Amino acid sequence: CDITWEQSTLKGETPLLVAVRNCFVDNVHFLLLNGCNPNVKNEEGDSPLVIAIKLDSYDIASLLLRSGARVNLRCVHERTALHEAARLGRKDLVQLLLECGADPDPRSGYDLLEAGSSSQRTGTLARHPFHFK
Repeated sequence: CDITWEQSTLKGETPLLVAVRNCFVDNVHFLLLNGCNPNVKNEEGDSPLVIAIKLDSYDIASLLLRSGARVNLRCVHERTALHEAARLGRKDLVQLLLECGADPDPRSGYDLLEAGSSSQRTGTLARHPFHFK
């Protein structure tokens, strides 16, 4: 039986993207072990890593990074996973992404300070050594 893991739904979602969107950690792990591309994008331009960040899933983000997800892959509006983590004020995800080589200044035109400026998030971001434009 030849299984194609990269088939997609009408919305451009592969089985990996569906598993990430539903926070099925075991399914994500299985699909990555069986060769799914961790850098595929859906029709909206989001990668599995960006989706995991948007859903606040540290476990899935970590798993994707260990499985070859590109930490600086640009998605919708040239934003990266780091932009999304900063926007959400998730210090733990920001730290994880930086430790995995995220570039805090990818010159995307999307300011990290602006991304995290809502409510109390600015204090979290101000304590990190980002290079702001």
